[in-house]
Amino acid sequence: MKKWIRVTLIVAACVLAVGLLTGGMGLYMFWATADRYTPENPVDRDYAVDASALTSLRVDVSLGSVRIVPVPAGESARVETRGYGADDLRVTQEDGALTIESADGLRDGTLIDLGLFRIDLRGRLHMGSVAPRSVTLYLPEAELRFIDVSTNAGDFSNAMPLRADAISITSSVGSLTLQNLDAQILTLTNSVGEIDLDGFSCETLTASVDTGDLTLRNGSASVSADIRANIGDATLQDVALTGLTFNSDLGDALLDGTLRGACSLETNLGDLTLRFADSAENYFVTLETGMGDLSVHNADLVRTEGEPDRINPRSESENRIFVSTSMGDMDLSFAE
Repeated sequence: MKKWIRVTLIVAACVLAVGLLTGGMGLYMFWATADRYTPENPVDRDYAVDASALTSLRVDVSLGSVRIVPVPAGESARVETRGYGADDLRVTQEDGALTIESADGLRDGTLIDLGLFRIDLRGRLHMGSVAPRSVTLYLPEAELRFIDVSTNAGDFSNAMPLRADAISITSSVGSLTLQNLDAQILTLTNSVGEIDLDGFSCETLTASVDTGDLTLRNGSASVSADIRANIGDATLQDVALTGLTFNSDLGDALLDGTLRGACSLETNLGDLTLRFADSAENYFVTLETGMGDLSVHNADLVRTEGEPDRINPRSESENRIFVSTSMGDMDLSFAE
C-alpha cells in the first residue's frame, strides 16, 4: 500500500511540475509577445482609382473588413484604408488591374478579439484589443474580367451589384454578406463564418462553408451547382439550380425552388426540407432514408420492398433527383 502511495505521489508531482512548466511558458509567451503583433503607427489613407481603365479586381487582406460600395454622387472612384500600419497594405493599378494586398510586414493575425486580450492565428495570447481596420472600395458599376477577394480574418460585404466573367470570394474567419452577384463562374468559400447571398446569376456555382450557416436566396445556376455545408444550417430559397450536388454534414437544410438535370442531395445529421416550386410531374425522384420520418405532399410515393422509395418511377423526365438522409426527418412538397 505504501509503495502505491509513493508511486501516486511521484506521478502527482510530475504532473504538477509539467503543469507549472507549461503555465510558466504560457505566461512567458503572453508577456513576451504582448506588443509584437500590434500595428506600428496606424494611418488612414485614400488611393485614387482610374475607373475608366478598370478591368479586374484582386483583394488579398490578412486582417480587417472589406467592403465594396457605390461611388457617391460627384466623387471619384477610390480605395479607402483605415487603421493599418504605414507598410501593411499595397494598393496598385496596372494595365487596368486593381490589386490590394497585405504586405509581408503585416504581423497582426488576430483570430479572437475579446477586448482585454486576444488570440492570434498561431494560438498565442496577447494583451489589449486591436483597433478596427477596414478597406472600402468606392467603385462604379462595371463588368470586369474577374473579381477575386480573399480575407483571412475579417468580414466582406458589397453594397452594389458585382458583375464579372468570374467572381471568387474566400474567407478564413469572418462573415460574407453578399448581394447581386452576376458571373459565369461564381465561387464562394468560408472556413469559419456564414455566407449570406441575396441575388445571384451564374452558369457554374460553387459554395461551401466549413463552420457556419449558408444562405443563398433569389438566384440561378444554369449549368451546375456544387453546394456544401459542413457544420451549420443551409438554406436555398427561391433558387433555380441545374445539375445540383448538395452535401450537408451537420445541420438542417432547406431547398425552395426548382431543380433541373441530374441532381443529388445528401444530408448526414439534420432535417431536410424540399419545397419544389413546380409539379411532381417534372421529376423522377429516388429517396433513401435512414433514421427519421418521411413526408411527401402533392405526389404519389411508390414503395417496393428491397428498393429505395420513388416518385414517378416511370417518368422519362431529364430531371432525375436523388435524395439521401442518414439521420433526420425528410419533408418533400410539390406545387399542385
